[in-house]
Amino acid sequence: MQQTSSVISTYSADTFGVCSMLYELGGMVVMHDASGCNSTYSTHDEPRWNKIRSNIFVSAVTQMEALMGDEEKFITDVIAAAKDLNPKFIAICGTPIPTMVGFDFEAVARVIEARTSIPSIGVASTGMKSYVDGASKALLKIVKRIVSARNVSRETLEKSASKESDAAKRVSVLGVTPLDFSINGQDKSITSFLESKGYDVLGNFCMDVELSDIGNITSSDETLVVSAIGYEAAKFLKEEYDIPYEIGLPINGVLHKKITNDITSDKRIAILGEGVTSYSIALSIINTLGVKTVPIVTVDIAKDLLDRMNTVTETKHLIYEDDIKEELKNYDIVIADPLFRPIVGKDKAFINLPTECFSGRIYRKDIPDIVATSFIEDAVKKYL
Repeated sequence: MQQTSSVISTYSADTFGVCSMLYELGGMVVMHDASGCNSTYSTHDEPRWNKIRSNIFVSAVTQMEALMGDEEKFITDVIAAAKDLNPKFIAICGTPIPTMVGFDFEAVARVIEARTSIPSIGVASTGMKSYVDGASKALLKIVKRIVSARNVSRETLEKSASKESDAAKRVSVLGVTPLDFSINGQDKSITSFLESKGYDVLGNFCMDVELSDIGNITSSDETLVVSAIGYEAAKFLKEEYDIPYEIGLPINGVLHKKITNDITSDKRIAILGEGVTSYSIALSIINTLGVKTVPIVTVDIAKDLLDRMNTVTETKHLIYEDDIKEELKNYDIVIADPLFRPIVGKDKAFINLPTECFSGRIYRKDIPDIVATSFIEDAVKKYL
């Protein structure tokens, strides 16, 4: 029963992470699941639904189809919808039902593409991991698919870069969705921060970008990973195109890369949430206020990314309610989504930092822009 949350909420599922990552790119996303999944996604995890149109469907698989298979019906339904909508690409993703029956998403995507001539990808989400896993897989898949279609070699990029050596450095921001950054302008604050440092920002992937923008990622001089979602894509671009990457989110206009200040306070702070965000907040607090701060990653994170963060500051990965509750006994101040509050001791100071991925729309109006404002520093100072 360790994996059961009896008090706190749960994070948005990997299936919805896929949908969020691909939402604005002009494709057609199909969740293979029983009816109702789409409503849950748009109600709790997608704040753009009433302003930006997106073709997201659920297959409405029946009990008999789940037991007996019948991939052909799924394929036929997807193709019929694609003929009516003419999307730029097709993405199919999973939930617990197709996972249990061994549905092959990549193979089905290849069949769909062969019959429609529309670029298609399969993302084997299971509905049993967090949004980070699904969005990460979706970003990596769509980047690989679009970049490979352009057939750009590393040599071509090197020649292009040498001709433009005097131009501003081009950067692509990886791992941006409303699940982590809401719709309060934080994506634009990231762009403004980078532009103030002299960078030419090619896009925040994937908010306020188009499918064609993804093809330009290989023109980047470097990439900035602002959430764990962007890490796998950044590694791919490094390995295949030798594009270097930085990891971190600018907090209050500063991108901290290491600890530059001594601990001067006897207080201890815990930050719960997505890895890169929590890590960046921790470095900001340590460097500006001299307070011992530990990021506690409560969602999926790649082990090598966690190891990289641990070389700079102590970082912990706890995803089960009982483990988190026990760990929080060691801290004086906790920074987290308000729905974590019930498992935090009454003797602890608590700073609300809502996120769409955990509490949905409940506290949306209270989500601060931590990139452009001193919200974090000001909130912590009240308890020192």
